[in-house]
Amino acid sequence: MLNPSDRLVYLNLLQPPADYTLDHAVATTFSLDLLALFGTQLSLTNLTADNSNDLLSDPTRLLEALRQTGDRLTVFCQQGRISMPKTNNLLFSYLESIVYEVQPRTRGVFHPKLWVIRFVSEDKPTLYRLICLSRNLTFDCSWDTILVLEGTVQTKRTRLPQNKPLVDFLVNISRLSNTLPAARQDIIAQMTDELHRVPFATPSGFEPDLTFYPLGDRRSRPFRELTPVNRLMMVSPFITEEGLEPLTKATRGILISRPDELDSLSPDFLQQLLAKRTEIYTFQDAVEHPEASAEESEEAVVTTDLSGLHAKLYIVEQGSNVRIFTGSANATSAARTQNVEFMVELKGKKYKLGIDAMLGRADDKYSLRNLIQPYVRSQDQPAVDPSAKKLEDILNVARTALCRATPKVSVTTLGSAYSMQLTVTEVLTLDQRITSASCYPITQNSNWAKDLSPAVHGAPLVFSPLSLVGITGLWAFSLTAELQGAKQTTTFVLNLPVENMPPDRDHAILLSIISNREAFIRYLAFLLGDPTNLTGLIASLVERSGPAFSHQSPYELPIPLLEELVRACSRYPEKIERVARIVADLTKTPEGQALLPIGFDALWSAIAAIQPGGARA
Repeated sequence: MLNPSDRLVYLNLLQPPADYTLDHAVATTFSLDLLALFGTQLSLTNLTADNSNDLLSDPTRLLEALRQTGDRLTVFCQQGRISMPKTNNLLFSYLESIVYEVQPRTRGVFHPKLWVIRFVSEDKPTLYRLICLSRNLTFDCSWDTILVLEGTVQTKRTRLPQNKPLVDFLVNISRLSNTLPAARQDIIAQMTDELHRVPFATPSGFEPDLTFYPLGDRRSRPFRELTPVNRLMMVSPFITEEGLEPLTKATRGILISRPDELDSLSPDFLQQLLAKRTEIYTFQDAVEHPEASAEESEEAVVTTDLSGLHAKLYIVEQGSNVRIFTGSANATSAARTQNVEFMVELKGKKYKLGIDAMLGRADDKYSLRNLIQPYVRSQDQPAVDPSAKKLEDILNVARTALCRATPKVSVTTLGSAYSMQLTVTEVLTLDQRITSASCYPITQNSNWAKDLSPAVHGAPLVFSPLSLVGITGLWAFSLTAELQGAKQTTTFVLNLPVENMPPDRDHAILLSIISNREAFIRYLAFLLGDPTNLTGLIASLVERSGPAFSHQSPYELPIPLLEELVRACSRYPEKIERVARIVADLTKTPEGQALLPIGFDALWSAIAAIQPGGARA
């Protein structure tokens, strides 16, 4: 189990093993923070920043991570659950081709939290890493569970039947998106073909066989596996009486959840649990934080970051054996019957991996046992504000209507500037109690927001004039509802299809980051040096090069950097390939060509001539 301070542990798990590089990764999440996605891209490329505050402060590092993962990462999330960035940044536009919003065909939500990563090596077999989490791809602070499995592709064509549910899950989620390009469909098809032949190794102490459970498929119901049992422990932040039904059939049980969720259970049901010798716990006040219940229904509003308990863990003891289920599913009726979820079952022996072992020793202050306390029902039940719940319902009906209206964006050239028009392709009807509805491209600030009313009546919303880098498919939406003097607002981002996207838009973003020759030299230094010690490398170059690396004279390639470039030719061909790619991209236009230092063309031609096959992007 991960505590709230262990986010770096999660990010480190995305980094390639020694002698391997990222080929492609598929990730699923309910809610998505775009800045958190940046963090995963830095990890996948071994360019990790220390914390989220550093992600935007080093555009060189971030730009290279985005360029390396642009066609190697595919993220699926619930439609309408991309959170609003706190600041606008042009690099967010690089995520348009990575993020795919989906809506399940059921009444539930898309709720799995899974990574499937393909790593390749020159002299080792292709390796797959599967990471099954209870945590969304956000910066929420919470207690979570995480399971990591690895395995290599076997040369024999024999298919492993235990992997079929995982393969089917990836196939099915790729079909949920109507905008997934054929190239990405082909990549996922290759991955699913190989995954049939990957024997995943279970963690130490567990038996070798495991079971994948992709909920949302009526044939796969891990909750049926929770009964009948001798002893059952359920850890879940969100609960319903139907979801907790397995505890009523166990001989003994343990339930760990949030205080407010436990308070929502009826007194009769709580007595039923206690009569079955169920111990009920919450996290201690020092480690528990209020958490917004925003996951179990497609009608819920995400208004705050999740925190506190977010782990989903189910431990079943039967005789001397134990079965552990972990993943995304809460102990709720929605998780059992409506949502798209993903769970993994592990098996082992009770004395090693049972409930008591999971709770830990009493003398270990960091054990789970010492983080929980017996549940005491609140004597003063907080008054439920019916208008607040009604406002949530109104807002989410409006959000769902907006998504189903299928908004899209088209681009028009206005001389040297551009215009974007937002239209809806289906009828958009909003409740009269929606008093404000607006949108704007996230490349601009909120002052650009425009009322959605014209779109409701079929008219386009026109945003102009915009620069080339201001064009984006990522749009911020804000909805406000009022009822009986109360008011509530929700904000979110949609990744909209863009018609007539200028083909040189990404190149213009690149030139906005590498905007002068000094910036190019610094980028080159980053590619050739140790990414973890860029500051040291730059300082060394400045010291050894003098004014040639200063603002006054950034026109010639500094001698120390020339030495690094020559050294990379013989020792680090992968660095030369990255340099080749940035040079090829910059020289597509005269503006980019002008950023290269004097004499660099001749030098690069010589380097390309001695590289095997030439230095190509």
